[in-house]
Amino acid sequence: MWLLNTSTAELRFFHSPSGICYAILSHVWGEHEQTFQELQALRSSFHSPDGTPRSRASFKIRDCCMYAEKAGYAWVWIDTCCIDKTSSAELSEAINSMYVWYARADVCYALLDDVPGSENPVAHKSCFRHARWWTRGWTLQELIAPRTLVFVSHDWRFLGTKHSLASVVEEISGVDRAVLVHSRALDDISVARRMSWAASRVTTREEDRAYSLMGIFGVTMPTIYGEGQLAFTRLQDEILKLTPDQSIFAWGPVLESYPYAFHGFAADLDEPHHRASHNHTSQPEMQTMLAPSPAEFAAAGRIRPITTLELSLRLGVDLSNPHYQHTSYGIRTRLPLLTDSHAPGELPSLTAPTKVSLAALACEHEDGSLVLLFLRKKDSAHDEYYVGDFVDVGDGGALFTRAYYRIAFLAPSTPSGLSHVDVQDVYVHTHAHPALRLRLPQRLPQGKLTDGLERVVYAFVFPEWVLARLRAAGFVPTSLPPSPNSRPGSRPRSPPRTDADGGLTLEMPVLPGLDVSAIFRLARVATVAFRHRDARRPGFTVVLGLGCICQLAQNRRGFDAFWLDVVRAPVVGAAGAGAGGSAGQSGGVKAALGRAGLHQRWSGALGASGTCTRQHLGHTSMEFGGADGRVRLTVTPWGDAPSGPVARYNYVVDLELLGPEEVAKVGEGEPAPVEQLSLLRRVVEVWMTLGRSE
Repeated sequence: MWLLNTSTAELRFFHSPSGICYAILSHVWGEHEQTFQELQALRSSFHSPDGTPRSRASFKIRDCCMYAEKAGYAWVWIDTCCIDKTSSAELSEAINSMYVWYARADVCYALLDDVPGSENPVAHKSCFRHARWWTRGWTLQELIAPRTLVFVSHDWRFLGTKHSLASVVEEISGVDRAVLVHSRALDDISVARRMSWAASRVTTREEDRAYSLMGIFGVTMPTIYGEGQLAFTRLQDEILKLTPDQSIFAWGPVLESYPYAFHGFAADLDEPHHRASHNHTSQPEMQTMLAPSPAEFAAAGRIRPITTLELSLRLGVDLSNPHYQHTSYGIRTRLPLLTDSHAPGELPSLTAPTKVSLAALACEHEDGSLVLLFLRKKDSAHDEYYVGDFVDVGDGGALFTRAYYRIAFLAPSTPSGLSHVDVQDVYVHTHAHPALRLRLPQRLPQGKLTDGLERVVYAFVFPEWVLARLRAAGFVPTSLPPSPNSRPGSRPRSPPRTDADGGLTLEMPVLPGLDVSAIFRLARVATVAFRHRDARRPGFTVVLGLGCICQLAQNRRGFDAFWLDVVRAPVVGAAGAGAGGSAGQSGGVKAALGRAGLHQRWSGALGASGTCTRQHLGHTSMEFGGADGRVRLTVTPWGDAPSGPVARYNYVVDLELLGPEEVAKVGEGEPAPVEQLSLLRRVVEVWMTLGRSE
């Protein structure tokens, strides 16, 4: 390694740092840092008054040398000028040795160049807490490795040490106090937690996100700038060779307290060092066994490994130590797969339960919950899997959400429903499935997705004459009852908007350009419930949704991207008044109208064969119900306003109630009322369109 003489700033090469007492600098690079070649040139090209290059060196190098010299150190190492970066071999050796160099240094000076010397680091809103130094990838190992680390301000005034400020440093960085003061070995910390320390840190080069972590995991590997994200994959491959810790697979979106809770991983993300978001990673990248970047471990800081023996005892099966083999089909390993023995509907349904398995990993959350991995079987493959699946969830802030999850926490209090365990050899893919994007209905004009468009709004209008027809039959619009599982303080759902002309509008806002994982994390369902004036008569709820799992297999680009549903008990039309529901049915109807009831209905959107069971919109009428009464709906596009930051697309919804007599007539081939009135409705729609455009 090259070291700087603190009195002259001259470079000298040492074959090994052993036996040398030297200081080392940790800092954030600026725009113009003096390089190895530039510092060497000072000695031969310039003659300073004192005969040394130090007076002509950069302010940072000169000040560091003077600070170390005053502390009694003859040598100092600074990464900007002590590595010959024109030599790829020397650069690779330095990167692989850097953690050791910082660990062997007698003292490390952490220069916080955006913190004033008069700073009180402990203050709640201090510049110390918000220094750029805490956000950089390389400074993580520079914080952990040295036994003695001194923080200095931009004018090289003493701020404190990592021992004296250990509590503050732990709060800012997320690194355990015991690790900072070297009372606990890094190997005692789970892989997932160590990764979480780097989740919100950034580097200039993508490859450095991996290279800056090699020392923290005790890994050495060639550095290949230009390989991009592959560097982090190689890092994880090397980690797997050194540790049996399966928390390395426990990254990405988490379904907490499976099978009871549906709150995601927000609790972990509330912590300052867990602010990274999964919005930067597409759903295809989350299907792989290995993470694309440290950011995916943002919510994994509380996961710790357990032994194979402990996992065997908890599952009641014999397990051997894990081995991993890299093949062209992915990572080959042996995992215990859990089978759900509960009755259908008792647990939150997966979108394709016949294709999804739950694999138990040898790790747990700190509350004792076992970590499960969702494995989705590849089509036409016996033992090949991708990771993760879409899961139907619901809460008080959104009526329906289909979210993508990789792992779940199996609550310790879970009954023995997940009792059957089958240990199998599986191949889990390490390369992402081709990217899938959700095609929004009504293609936007060319350039709109990149030309200032902020939002797309789909508006479904129930005209006044449709509501008047329903009122004549005794039905009026109302709000859905809240879910019994709604979380306290959750955001209330926006009700339908009443128009000035007496109609009713449901609005469905969507952000443009979202991939499948992003669109399914948001609630994209618009609903309106109708109750009968007679409380003994059942009501019904109209549900309009955008986004369906079948879009992963079918190319729905237009009108048919929407789907429609009606949740109802037998509905009696005006012609058959008094022939329908009874008071005894009222309780069941109220339950069906609740969020929980709707959730159960939508959670089974795919049949056993994987085909979609939803009714997607078309240009014909759609009916819901049975022989004792039906609800007929026709949805027709009628104008749009795609200009400006918001593109708005409007649809007219015609709703008719068919009693038993009308249902029988339609079955015998007679034209239905909607067909008889189609011309009149089209005329009214044109009139409404012209009126709205004015």
